[in-house]
Amino acid sequence: MRTVNRSRAGRLLLLPLTAALLASGSASARLPEPNHVFYGTALRNGVALTAGEVAVRLEESPADLAQFVLGSDPKIGDRYVLRIPIDAVDPRDPGTARPGDAF
Repeated sequence: MRTVNRSRAGRLLLLPLTAALLASGSASARLPEPNHVFYGTALRNGVALTAGEVAVRLEESPADLAQFVLGSDPKIGDRYVLRIPIDAVDPRDPGTARPGDAF
């Protein structure tokens, strides 16, 4: 009866996997940047709004990056909170802003 050294067998399997990963090129992991948060009270002609929607978009984009319905969160009351996703690494993910973008 022949016994197999499991440690050696594991190393023999690990070598081809490691070689395949190295040959496939550099793998990169992208960590998401923290959101940029706008919050406050929406005003129109100096009067606080209690209903409606607040949205933000980039100047060159017709799509909103974030929107918030006033009064939708009882913890916030009539204020708004807009969480803007940020991406500072190329290629840029769609629907994200970059530092220096105009809103």
